[in-house]
Amino acid sequence: MAATVVSILRLPLSATVIVLLLTSKAGLATAPLIIVAVVVANLTIQTLSPARGTATPAAPAAGTQPAVPSHTTATANPGDSQT
Repeated sequence: MAATVVSILRLPLSATVIVLLLTSKAGLATAPLIIVAVVVANLTIQTLSPARGTATPAAPAAGTQPAVPSHTTATANPGDSQT
């Protein structure tokens, strides 16, 4: 339950408190297990998730030219009529 809550909320402290409150009848002996589950789930989610905002296009290196053919020919589309 703790792993599910932290993976949805992405708030480890809130997930720990929510799960501890929901399982309070089980006793305090479950607290270490809940905390370990939250930590492991949070680290897994952070590792598997792509980083936000870091996807920038790579600029070409200085002195390189884009891949453009040295000569181009103009061709008309078969459906175009030229007068």
